[in-house]
Amino acid sequence: MSSESRMPNRRPRDPDFIGAEAAMHRAAKRARKRAEEVARDTAIADQVSEKPDVPRTAETVSDPGKLSFSQAHGYEQIPGLLKLEVLSREARTRIWNVLYKHIERDRIYHPEYSWLRGNWATVMRDLHADFHGRPIEKWQSYFDRNTSELQDQILRERFNHVFDLVTYVMRHKKTPKSFVADMHREFEKARLAYTIVDGPPTIVPATTNEEKEAFLDSTLMLKQTGMNTGVAHLRRASECFHNRDWGGSIRESVNAVESVARQIASSSNKKQKLSQALAILEKRQDLHPALKGVFSKLYGFASDEPGIRHALQDRDEVAVGKDEAIFMLGTCASAASFLARKHASLKNDREKNSVG
Repeated sequence: MSSESRMPNRRPRDPDFIGAEAAMHRAAKRARKRAEEVARDTAIADQVSEKPDVPRTAETVSDPGKLSFSQAHGYEQIPGLLKLEVLSREARTRIWNVLYKHIERDRIYHPEYSWLRGNWATVMRDLHADFHGRPIEKWQSYFDRNTSELQDQILRERFNHVFDLVTYVMRHKKTPKSFVADMHREFEKARLAYTIVDGPPTIVPATTNEEKEAFLDSTLMLKQTGMNTGVAHLRRASECFHNRDWGGSIRESVNAVESVARQIASSSNKKQKLSQALAILEKRQDLHPALKGVFSKLYGFASDEPGIRHALQDRDEVAVGKDEAIFMLGTCASAASFLARKHASLKNDREKNSVG
């Protein structure tokens, strides 16, 4: 129960409390009005690439307890989640700060210059040769040269190129786990419409805090129940999303549900369709018929639209976009984790009944 819901029970008729509560709501109302004015009248363009990212906008905050003094009284804009494909100057700076702090730990000082050694020297060398495809013998370990070039890439490259670089670093075998944790934390602070899931670290889209939590919970449940193939499909769906391959993202999202259903149905047939696996679960009374219908329609949508699960015929491109892709990614992640959770629960109940 929140503090707001408990407060009226403690002092239901206290005039001072009523006055304070009214003042708090007036402040929140002023803050919401101010945020709407800022969102309507001000466009903040992020001038960091040839094609600027979408401007950041303010959102209404319903919980006054989350506002600073300046935000509550309308002196400062209330920050909202950034939009998809947006990487603000603040977010870029936060990403760079994490990189610099970690790289600096392997910095060796000299009166005239400094250089890199250890794990981060290996990461930076591989960025040069493997990620950028440059001659390995041209790489030099000078600290300033490496960090200056890296900073320029983080601050100026398109958002997807920055995410590609960050993903490469997070997945490098020499990168410490603390780097991934720090980067995840800065993503949250920057209010990006993306979050980071592990195993291996992957940047996934999520346009609301609720979507972020749901996706993280879904992947965690799939891992805990041994549905690693489902996690892999969701990861590939996210990678397709970053590459603006909307059809590929939808296909991989549906494949995540299909792989989980097939694994629960104890089928080794990799060509088994989602509808066939769901029919087995329904027959075993592991799945309600209505839910079977819902999940089957996910497969039906992906199958009916040319270019998602089947080749295009007389069209140049798939008639689905970013909105459909982000919807299917979140929906299929939730559907896959539901099936895994339901299966684990039923399995546990059956084991208890057999013992009893």
